[in-house]
Amino acid sequence: MWPLLEQSIGSGLSTIPIAVSQSWFVLPMLLRDRQSDNYGIKRFLLDRKLVVEPAATCNPLESFANESTSGEWSEEGNRLLNHKEYEEAIMAFDNAGDVYMAAVAAAYQSREAARDVPAPETRRHREAFLSAASSFERCAEMSKSAEEETTHYATAAWCYTKIKYHQDVVRTFKLANMFTDAASYSFDNNLLDTAVSIIKKHEAEVDSQTTDCIKEVARLSYLESKELE
Repeated sequence: MWPLLEQSIGSGLSTIPIAVSQSWFVLPMLLRDRQSDNYGIKRFLLDRKLVVEPAATCNPLESFANESTSGEWSEEGNRLLNHKEYEEAIMAFDNAGDVYMAAVAAAYQSREAARDVPAPETRRHREAFLSAASSFERCAEMSKSAEEETTHYATAAWCYTKIKYHQDVVRTFKLANMFTDAASYSFDNNLLDTAVSIIKKHEAEVDSQTTDCIKEVARLSYLESKELE
């Protein structure tokens, strides 16, 4: 019986069988400890593909210490969010106890899921973007700054544009104080009365080119309607 090479390389290891001169003996898997006295033997086995390198982890949080502080979890959550690892970011923010940022990560995950729903699947497509838009509106209500509030309402508006919920697009643009966008969107989608209303109430906050264009079309439309009478 051939002796186990396990004894010369290290004990307690996973092993794989190979045949040598029609005899069977056992080779150990490569140890992770590269400071081992037996590293030369292991390197020899690895180079000849007689052992398998352990697979790297796929979970970004797997190697993150369980003893991490809430601040460290928040930092990791932001890093994951920036890399669009939304599910892992939610987990990190949950561990940090940050309800707001967990909701933000969930909203972006919801938007990503909505993008993956084919437009021809009308009902699922609509419901997915409605869910995403609602999530961003909730984030806006929870937001910690005016800048974040604007970003969330603007993203909600974008979601509504994907399903042509015109009134909700205008409403969320207005909540974001993006009155030029609200007026332009209304004008581009044949909601002239809505565009004019925005101009009247927020003319100072709408850029002059948009204002002049809407006023001119509204004037021509008014003249045409008077002629038809």
